[in-house]
Amino acid sequence: MNNSYSGFRQVESTISNSSEVVIETENGKIRTVTIYQKSGEVASEVKTTMDLSGKILSENEYTYGNNGVVKSEINKVYNNNGKLTQKDIITNQYDISDKLVSKSVLNQSVDSKGRLIASTEKNFDGHQNLVDMVKIKQEFNFFGYRTQQEKETYDANEKLVSTFKEVQSFKWNLFKERTGVVRVSQQFDPSENLISKMTENYNFDSDGVFNSRAELSQKFNSVGEETSCSNRAYDATGKMTSNVSSHARFEVKSDQLVSAMNGFGTLNRAPVVATIGQPNRAAVGITMSDSHSPSYEPISYSV
Repeated sequence: MNNSYSGFRQVESTISNSSEVVIETENGKIRTVTIYQKSGEVASEVKTTMDLSGKILSENEYTYGNNGVVKSEINKVYNNNGKLTQKDIITNQYDISDKLVSKSVLNQSVDSKGRLIASTEKNFDGHQNLVDMVKIKQEFNFFGYRTQQEKETYDANEKLVSTFKEVQSFKWNLFKERTGVVRVSQQFDPSENLISKMTENYNFDSDGVFNSRAELSQKFNSVGEETSCSNRAYDATGKMTSNVSSHARFEVKSDQLVSAMNGFGTLNRAPVVATIGQPNRAAVGITMSDSHSPSYEPISYSV
């Protein structure tokens, strides 16, 4: 069926349980494809906007539940080269009475290679009140490997709750084959104080095949002091091959430092753990007390 209008032309067609409507304007076309349920209600709908050459400019996809409620909505925007630049996803959850229970809105931006470079996800309750929000930023190198990621989490008042940062660096041989990867992950509290840090080293053989992994895990208190540290190694199958851990304990009962001891009796003869930025730091427990009975927690080794 063809209908002519001033400024545009509309073409409609129906096949089985779907229908297609194409509206031609002086700037391009708008094509709408609708899929129906057996009951006759609309199940889904896709609306595509194109320029005069047929290049897609935007696309809007909707899925429906009972009584026509919108279950999800996906909106895509393309650049002049036909590459996706923006993707927004809205997801709605309903109860058995088709009353809105929760809503999620995800906004994503991608680069020219189709890689996610930024996203913001907001979650709402059934009354459209914000529950929480997560923001992510990412960067990639020339070879397409992710080099940086930052993730920020916010509460219902859009107040920062935590920050996660990850940096990856790569090692290459003369044949441009990857021989190693170093990944540093850091977790920060709302005041941007470092609370934990994980350093992972991935090793590859001369053929570029992964063969081992080492990780250094550290935790810190609110004033930046390291409270625990563990150093583990794994083979290519993920089996742990070594484990060195320490735990620093600080018990403050007065303003006087009585003594510092470890499992070997003296601080100077204690085994040490090499940590990033703090080589040869002795891992011992220090007890502040009014008595003369210091306690300690020696380093533990297991292989």
